[in-house]
Amino acid sequence: MKLKTLSIVVVILFLASAAVFIANRPAKLAGVDPRIGHALVDHSVLAKATKITLEDAGKSVVIARNPAGDWIIDNYYGFPADFSKLTQFADQLSKAKIDRFVTTDPARIARYDFGHDSISLADASGKTLWSLDLGKTLDSGGRLVRYHGEKKVFLSRLQLWMDSSAKNWADSTLVSLKLDDIAGIGIEFPGSSTLELTRTKKGAPFEIQGPAQAGRTLDPQKVDALLTSITTLRFSDTDALNAPAVAQAAKNSRWVDLRTFSGAHWRLTFSRKVPEPKPAPKAKNGKATPPASTTPATSLPVFLNVKCSDPKAAVNQMMTQRAFQIYDYAYRALPKTADALMVAPKPAPAHPAAPIPPAVAKPESKPAKS
Repeated sequence: MKLKTLSIVVVILFLASAAVFIANRPAKLAGVDPRIGHALVDHSVLAKATKITLEDAGKSVVIARNPAGDWIIDNYYGFPADFSKLTQFADQLSKAKIDRFVTTDPARIARYDFGHDSISLADASGKTLWSLDLGKTLDSGGRLVRYHGEKKVFLSRLQLWMDSSAKNWADSTLVSLKLDDIAGIGIEFPGSSTLELTRTKKGAPFEIQGPAQAGRTLDPQKVDALLTSITTLRFSDTDALNAPAVAQAAKNSRWVDLRTFSGAHWRLTFSRKVPEPKPAPKAKNGKATPPASTTPATSLPVFLNVKCSDPKAAVNQMMTQRAFQIYDYAYRALPKTADALMVAPKPAPAHPAAPIPPAVAKPESKPAKS
């Protein structure tokens, strides 16, 4: 067969194959949603949002941006939001895509656990910009979702921690200072005695102000350990200002003052109720009553009140709204006496034992004359 003839045959076969493919190809699926493969929420919508509402099993968290531009927990006393947690949440939401269409069948949707969890975004006027209902998480990965008001269910590789506790979205930081920025420390000890420490520049050792402890020297490591425990403090829970536990703890308080090189002054007041003896059990069968035991101090909450000299510090307003419990490690780290911050005195040298005098030889007795 000539080369020209062969080429013509190849072209004819190609055209015939193409015609068969076109005739038999499947028709384009009707109703395929154009959002598949695209972001679950458009970035422009996220940028406009000034209010995020999370619904989880009947509980809600409302995170809003106030007129000053700060994000707050609207339904938890307006406390500042944990910005790192909020940023992580927004980042995960913006990266999620619609992977595929699942169903519009009401019978199937009824088994997908919708109606419990949702996310909505609103603008400054309160208008809802975007809302998503969350269904069950599949064993194979991903979560079933549907836009609010729609019947279509999609699958998205959405991984969000839907924390339903509003308190957990608040920034729990009460104090956050750098050790090098501390220029002065004032400490109240049990019994109302105090100690003042200052230094002239960053990195310099602290010195005792006022009458020095006779023959005592500050231990820099002990001072640094104290600062490490109290310059970063977070709350673990909050109580009403008039709660009985708060009033009881206030009867046993002590303060620490921190002054920075920039001139800021922080007063930290720690309070914990004094442990009370438990009632002794009644004597039985005439036997002696055992001594009363004491409630463990570790089971009693520690409260922290913070006052900052900066009138714009958010913590000042927070202290007028709630009483703040903290983890007790900071309270336990407070020295009970000034001596606890000093270099331990060297033990007095032992006096050498007095030498034992040599034994004196007794003169030999002479035999008596007969």
